[in-house]
Amino acid sequence: VQEARDGYAHLQQIVQAPDFRLELPPEIRAQVGDLSRFKEPLLNVANSSFNWFQNIVTGIPSAIINVFITIFSIYFFLREAKNIGCFIQDFFPLPEGRYRQIFKRFDDLCHGVIVGQVVVGLIQGILAWLAFYFLGVPNAFLWGFLTVIVSVIPMFGAALVWGPIAIYLLGAGYMTGEYLPAIILLIYGICVI
Repeated sequence: VQEARDGYAHLQQIVQAPDFRLELPPEIRAQVGDLSRFKEPLLNVANSSFNWFQNIVTGIPSAIINVFITIFSIYFFLREAKNIGCFIQDFFPLPEGRYRQIFKRFDDLCHGVIVGQVVVGLIQGILAWLAFYFLGVPNAFLWGFLTVIVSVIPMFGAALVWGPIAIYLLGAGYMTGEYLPAIILLIYGICVI
């Protein structure tokens, strides 16, 4: 939350500076005009994003309570597993060994999916954080943490974080003439993350 607040304050400071101008290529500037008039909408988007992120972080205690209730419930389900198993066997009669196979397979599947998601998310977050840190991306830890969270989304997961950051670095490179960080992040994101 502190990094998000600092990032918002930094963006607000840049946009509210009297000499603020968004430099665009001449061809685009001729079509769109001066983008300095978008100061207020840009601040509104930044403020909305900050509020959204703050709501997520403040919702963490509720999520923790839900996890506690889930674990508490699972404890009693596991404690009464034999009785539940007997009920299921009475309700759906199958050969004795078949239930054991089904439950073993279900247990292996659940364990693999949960552990796999958590481990892959942590690895992707750490890899992304390292890239952001060494490339000088502001609030690298925050973006690495978000990478851990969104990595559970199939196919696009981590790319939802490092992709826009690569675009940001490309835009910053256009102004400074240094495109190498954007290229490095793009290649690292595709090949490593």
